Amino acid sequence: MIVEFARRFDEFLACGPAINWHEHVCVTPDGSLNETVLEEIMTYADLFGFSKLVVSLPVVSGHCDEERMRGNNNIVHEAVLKYPGRIFGLCYLDPGLTVGAPFELERCLDGLGFVGVKLYNQYTLDDPVQDEIVRQCAKRGKPILMHATKLNMYSEWQPFASHGTHFANAARRHPDATFILAHIGGGGDWCWQIKSVAPYDNVLVDMSGSIHDLGMVDYAVRRLGADRVLFGTDRSFASCVGKICSSSLTRIEKETAIRGSRLAGLLH
Repeated sequence: MIVEFARRFDEFLACGPAINWHEHVCVTPDGSLNETVLEEIMTYADLFGFSKLVVSLPVVSGHCDEERMRGNNNIVHEAVLKYPGRIFGLCYLDPGLTVGAPFELERCLDGLGFVGVKLYNQYTLDDPVQDEIVRQCAKRGKPILMHATKLNMYSEWQPFASHGTHFANAARRHPDATFILAHIGGGGDWCWQIKSVAPYDNVLVDMSGSIHDLGMVDYAVRRLGADRVLFGTDRSFASCVGKICSSSLTRIEKETAIRGSRLAGLLH
C-alpha cells in the first residue's frame, strides 16, 4: 500500500505544477499577518508541489465595517508581497457595504493586482446586493470564489450560505461572470452541489475541504469536465492531495484540474 501511494503521489507531482485556488492567510491576536502560519503554508506548498497559491482573508461570522474589510485585504497583500509570483490575492468584500465594497474592489483588483473576489456567507450569491460586484468582476474578467455549502442539518448555523441553486441563479443572470463554488469537500451534500451547477459553464468548483469521500473528484469531473474542477486545499493539504491520488482520473484530466487550466492565465 505504501509503495502504491508513493507511485500515485509521484504521479501527482508529475502532473503539476499545481495551482492551489483556495487557501487562507491568518492574523495574530493583535491583527497583523500571522507569519508563522504563512511559513507553515509555504512549507506544505513546497512539499506538495504547489507552484502558486490563491489566498484570501474573509470575515466568517457576521458583517464587518469598511475598516476591517480593507485591513483584511491589506494583510493578504502583505502575503502577496512576501511571495511575489507565488501567492496571489482574492479581495474579500462584504456586499452590504454598498458604497465601500465597490471602492474596495477597484482598489484591490485595479490597484493591488488581486486576481479575483472572495465572498463569504453574509448574503447568498443570487441576492441582488451582489449584482454590482458581479458586474464589475465580469467586466474585468476576474472570478468570484464564493463560500458554499449544502447543509442537510443545522442549516441555521449559516442561514445565508450559498448552495448550488444560488450559483445557478447567479450564473443565469450573469452569463459573462465566472463563479467558483468553494470546497465541494467542505461539508454538506457535494453530489447535490455538483448536479445543481452542471448546466452552467460559467460555474467552476474547487475540491478543497477536509471531507475526502472516495469518488468525489471523479464524479465532479464526469459531470462538469476537468477544466471546471480546480485544485484547492483550504488548509486540508494532505486530504486534498489524496483526493487526486485516489481518483481514477486520466493523466490528462489530472493535469487539467491540478494546473487549473481554464483560469491559470490570470496568475502572472
